[in-house]
Amino acid sequence: MLQKEEWRKQYWATFHAGVTNKLTDWQHEQEYRITLQSSLVDLSSPAERTLKYLFEDLQGIIFGMNMLSEDRAAIVRIIAAKCAETGRTNFEFYQAYYSRLTGKVEAALWDLVKFHPAETAPLSPPKAAS
Repeated sequence: MLQKEEWRKQYWATFHAGVTNKLTDWQHEQEYRITLQSSLVDLSSPAERTLKYLFEDLQGIIFGMNMLSEDRAAIVRIIAAKCAETGRTNFEFYQAYYSRLTGKVEAALWDLVKFHPAETAPLSPPKAAS
């Protein structure tokens, strides 16, 4: 029984280290991570993994290297609507990329996406002039 208990302790120690330790490439970022695990509640349903947070606490989003353009655009539209709702103009978007120069994954700021309080959906096609 002791061997099984030791294995369990080692498993969870390794699990927590894997999800809570940052790669050196990202050490400069000040972020918080939330991990969910349960042996009592089935977390396979997205509804069981949905958490609430204050939008003003979210500084920005880093899009992954393999994210589809359509998904990025949808997220930007959602954030634009939330910014318009709250009058926020300072949300940041970044794109992750592999730098051949440094050999590391880096993130570039999207400085072309700006929000103004009256704006609700950037990336929407412009309306035709009448």
